[in-house]
Amino acid sequence: MATKATTESKATKTYGEVFAFVNVATRWLKNNKEESKLRYAVKKVMKSLDSTLTGYQEKIEDINIEHCSETEDGIIRKDATGNFEYTKENLRKRNEAIRKLQTAKVPVTPFFTPVEEDASLSEVELEAFDGFVIKVETTGPVAVPAVVE
Repeated sequence: MATKATTESKATKTYGEVFAFVNVATRWLKNNKEESKLRYAVKKVMKSLDSTLTGYQEKIEDINIEHCSETEDGIIRKDATGNFEYTKENLRKRNEAIRKLQTAKVPVTPFFTPVEEDASLSEVELEAFDGFVIKVETTGPVAVPAVVE
């Protein structure tokens, strides 16, 4: 019985999960240069997340603008280095809005692939890749990559 890679139409993940995947995947790709099905899947999913990451940055910019200080004339205040200025209260509101955004669900397109036996993924990699490029089954105290057919 041969195993193959599969694309699921859509799934949902939080922005926090997307960033965890991207951070771990970037490091994993740097350390695993040999071509494999898993490497292909990681690169494919990372590319598909480009618009999600761009959308996140746009939302962050909107949050910054919504909560920053402004002059009496409505002009946005920035410090000498060009960063937005905030009152203590508005900085707290901004930070809360960003925390809320981190937990917002976004659609992703996973590309599941069987994991080669010699891939030896760490716990952090298993957790970050789960639902993006692999399906992890928990069987007792150890998480094991599931076989995708």
